[in-house]
Amino acid sequence: MIVIIGEAIIDLIESKEAKGQFQAVVGGANNNVALALARRGSKMRFRHALGEALRETRHEQKHNLRDVAQRGCIALGYLSEIERGHKEVSSRVKNV
Repeated sequence: MIVIIGEAIIDLIESKEAKGQFQAVVGGANNNVALALARRGSKMRFRHALGEALRETRHEQKHNLRDVAQRGCIALGYLSEIERGHKEVSSRVKNV
């Protein structure tokens, strides 16, 4: 598993063919790294983990999806997709 937090100047991506061997690839923003990994067939676990954490917090605080979406001025469907790990959180989504 590869986790990128912040920016990476050079990303080390593990070879699919030779476990334990890495290829240095010029990096960039986190999103570019995540997309590159997805294209190589790597699982994007962060989105799913973030979505699960958001859903658990919402349930613990006894809020339903519609109320949270309305409070945050976020489309209900978009928030649902974030919780399921299907969409990334936009920079415009703030403390809801």
